[in-house]
Amino acid sequence: MGRPPKLNVDPPGTSHAINNTTFFEWDPAAYNAYFNKIKDAHDFTIPKLNEMACEQVEIASVPYVSFVATKAADSQAANYSFVLRGYVQHWLGNVWAEFDRIKLIDMVAPELQRKGAARQA
Repeated sequence: MGRPPKLNVDPPGTSHAINNTTFFEWDPAAYNAYFNKIKDAHDFTIPKLNEMACEQVEIASVPYVSFVATKAADSQAANYSFVLRGYVQHWLGNVWAEFDRIKLIDMVAPELQRKGAARQA
């Protein structure tokens, strides 16, 4: 797949493996011109989720976490495949680990802290 693009929290952009899409790799000059200007830009990759698991989450029309927790769209118990739930749970762990690796929460936390401080004032 190649090197994923750099990402700044605002505006979002990423390389993801759900459909093997990458952005800007076709033009390294455009890539460098855009992403080298962004302060604190980071490379990260969203790993590929098993196609069948992804399809079943889409058919269920629920968030990935709800699929893992066997909750239907109406918050009632659902009957999703144990194996596919395991794939989704493992994939989510990898996605969150990637977010932790680039310290995504530290990038967005200052904004959240300013909003929280403004509310308390």
